[in-house]
Amino acid sequence: RSLDGGLTWSVEDAFEAGMTAEGHDHQPPPQMRRMPAPLDEKMNFGHPDFVLTFERLNNADGPSHFYYSYDRGHHWKGPFSFPDLDTPGVATRTDYHVEGKHEMLVFLTTAKPNGKEGRVACARTADGGKTWKRIAWVDSNPPERSAEGAIMPAGVRLAPGHFFVITREWGGPPNAEGKQGPLKGLAAYASEDDAYTWQRVATPELGNLPGQTGDPVHNPPALIKLHDGRLCLAYGIRVKPTRMVVRFSEDQGKSWSPEHVVRADDGANGDMGYPRMVQRPDGRVVLVYYYNHALRGSKPYRCIAATLLDPGFYRKPDASS
Repeated sequence: RSLDGGLTWSVEDAFEAGMTAEGHDHQPPPQMRRMPAPLDEKMNFGHPDFVLTFERLNNADGPSHFYYSYDRGHHWKGPFSFPDLDTPGVATRTDYHVEGKHEMLVFLTTAKPNGKEGRVACARTADGGKTWKRIAWVDSNPPERSAEGAIMPAGVRLAPGHFFVITREWGGPPNAEGKQGPLKGLAAYASEDDAYTWQRVATPELGNLPGQTGDPVHNPPALIKLHDGRLCLAYGIRVKPTRMVVRFSEDQGKSWSPEHVVRADDGANGDMGYPRMVQRPDGRVVLVYYYNHALRGSKPYRCIAATLLDPGFYRKPDASS
């Protein structure tokens, strides 16, 4: 937790704060675990200190559960079970948007018919999270093709009823082990009817860049709408030279700036990234990610890091100035 806009951080124990169920990244002692149960009362999404977090048991078909807090995560209520939404399974990895006191839209990762991860759906609740309904598939990948898929959505509301989502995507023939095909990079989708139908947006520059090999954008995105109306996108490049980058769009995601490197040259390997972002009231952006850091000798260590950046620094100069 940071109380000074991302300059300094303190560690808190999630289990002691109430996160007591088993999860993919959370393994309390078996005798201390709690099983997820149905939500017993409506969540108030309009509470000024409301926080919501989703967890999954595995990255393919879940199942998933969630916790919520009315004091910014000091104490969590839960775990509460999350439905499969008429899919083969939900593995959350979620982006959520509050639409009212009891209304919320979520973008999440689900399993395909073969039980493997790889489809992005959106769902809504109108009763504070007691019930949820899947309203659309976001990605355009054929569900029957086991080697194609999309996961880890990051979305923004551009205007009333207009949403823009970027996903991590792969395609092509499966690898030698029969698993997912090579990663394509990032794919973008837009909806202008309040998230009920989606169209793929042509953003070729968000895929693998010319001259690079491997899977350079082998990383989920983070996406926010800035105070000045631009979109800010962050992701990790996981081949050498590994780096964290940001890009900006001034036309609601139709085109993007070149990559601006915010951290590079000190990564130990490609196991890094998975960013999240928030813009402070003063306009600066706090970018949080994990990193394999090779600062001392040849023995790397992994940590959670934060970079502060001024998005005004990357704005195009006024042609008249």
